[in-house]
Amino acid sequence: EPPLLNLDPVTTCTKCHPGNVGNHPVTRHPIGKMPRIRVPASLPLTDDGEMVCYTCHEPHNKSRHGKMLRVDFTKLCASCHAGY
Repeated sequence: EPPLLNLDPVTTCTKCHPGNVGNHPVTRHPIGKMPRIRVPASLPLTDDGEMVCYTCHEPHNKSRHGKMLRVDFTKLCASCHAGY
């Protein structure tokens, strides 16, 4: 089991990437909120079911996709949204 973060996930990320939340290319996502659509297990939510930075981004870049995404950018939207 990984060690617990000292701060919540969004605060942890924005300590080094402060402009990324309000300036993110996909600003309509419910960051820090529960999504209203089904999100696949490969895009993890918090224990409380909230969407946070690590839902789409892999903090240790194991996937090797650009922008540290968990899924290739061309397939990311379609992971959750039909018709993309």
